[in-house]
This record gives sequence, structure tokens and C-alpha cells, in this order.
Amino acid sequence: MIDIFTASGLNRVNINAAIARAVTVNEDPILNLNRTQLNQGRKSDGSSLGQYSNIKYKGFLKPVNLYKTGEWRSQMSIDVGYREFTIYNHEEKTVWLVKRYSGTILGLTIANENKAAVLLKPDIIRELNRQIGI
Repeated sequence: MIDIFTASGLNRVNINAAIARAVTVNEDPILNLNRTQLNQGRKSDGSSLGQYSNIKYKGFLKPVNLYKTGEWRSQMSIDVGYREFTIYNHEEKTVWLVKRYSGTILGLTIANENKAAVLLKPDIIRELNRQIGI
């Protein structure tokens, strides 16, 4: 909580609550940033997912995009914590995929973290304004 002075006097705002609310409201667009990375064959650290060992599997060798039916991607969610959020997936294939491709398949690259910040900014400001009564 932070105390700020406004024209109406001293107001207390909760920045973490404002961020959490903005992330919750924008969950789908944030998850789509992760899905786009996977379409491009990229992990959250920016490294490549590699290539398929057999062209017959998907009709191409790369990029590995972790998309077969879309079921796994549809189960992606965001857990909002204190000062951060985590993209996770409790679908049963996740354990195998993380073991095969590493835990960095879920999460955003630095470039996409910056895009998410731009996406979240208006909602954070709107929530802070609501908290102080503007």
C-alpha cells in the first residue's frame, strides 16, 4: 500500500492489487503472446524448441510449435502472485513437454514481457484511478 496525495486529500492505493487486476482482465491476450512464441518455435528464454525428428509427423521439421490438437494450449492459465504472474498448465501432457523441452516453454520472452507491460498499463492506471476515486 502506498499513500498518495490528491486534490481530495490523502489516499491509499494498492499497486499490487492494480497489477493483479490488470493481469486477470488481460489473461487471454497475455496467453496469446505465449502461444505466438510457440508458433514461432521459441521458448521464453528466446531459444529454439528445435525441430521434429520426422517430417511425416507434421509435414515440416521446424519450428517445433507444440500444437497438435490445440487442447494443451487451451489449458494454459495465469497464476497472479505478488509482483509477478506465472503462466502454467495443469494438463497431463505438461509434465512430458516440460521434461522434453524444458520449463521455459511456459512464459514470455523479454520482448513479449515488454508487450505485456504496454498492454497492462492502461488497466493498471484505470484501477489506480478507481482506488483514489478519480
